[in-house]
Amino acid sequence: MPSFLTALVIAVALAFGAHAVLDTYQKPVGVAFTTSGARI
Repeated sequence: MPSFLTALVIAVALAFGAHAVLDTYQKPVGVAFTTSGARI
């Protein structure tokens, strides 16, 4: 049981870390795919 709880805590920590990294690198769709000729 303790190993399961440890794995659960590590999985949650990795999920929050991935969220933080992706939140800083990804652009909103309105910014990423907008050019001078495109309209959203």
